[in-house]
Amino acid sequence: MSSQNRYTYNLRNQVSIIHFVDALFDKHAKLLPVRVDLGYKTNERITIDNQNSYNDNKFNYLLNPDLPPHAYLSQEVILHNWNELLNRLRWNKREFLKELVGYVWKIEYGNDKGIHYHLVLFFNGNKVQKDYYYAEKLGALWLELTKGLGVYFNCSSDKTRRYGDNNALKVIHRIDDKANLYQMMNYLTKVDDNEDIARALSGGRLLGKSY
Repeated sequence: MSSQNRYTYNLRNQVSIIHFVDALFDKHAKLLPVRVDLGYKTNERITIDNQNSYNDNKFNYLLNPDLPPHAYLSQEVILHNWNELLNRLRWNKREFLKELVGYVWKIEYGNDKGIHYHLVLFFNGNKVQKDYYYAEKLGALWLELTKGLGVYFNCSSDKTRRYGDNNALKVIHRIDDKANLYQMMNYLTKVDDNEDIARALSGGRLLGKSY
């Protein structure tokens, strides 16, 4: 993708996501954004876990530094896990998702951690306010769906130190200043150097939202 095309692609996605957030505020006076980063255990972690738990050396081949970060996973498994999570979000199968009103996701690929996902959930801020709790519940669901192969990071951990005055992970009223929220959402739209690898592993789509 050329520099001009990357800029146009990024700008178009930014506009689309901001319009999506504004549309949610049109429907709900208050929103609670919850961000969770999802991924998979590295090859090294899988090898160590199996050696410690089962005294099993069959995963030692994963210590080859030339392998991708999660060589033990097939594209089929990766797609299945992600689609299963999206289905849970669409149909609100769990009690903690009852007040979910929308979400946005971004898929990326890193040379160190492989494929991973940035997910922002929007809950009805008139009904819920504990962002850390909902992020933990989503992370637990990811671990369940991946049969323990997944990992997650709760972005509501230590918000004061991480975000300071730029924190957007809190109940936001539609009349509040949304600059921090828009900045957080714009981060999801950035174009990455490894997007071709991410696209191949994810079935082609790198950015999405509920409708």
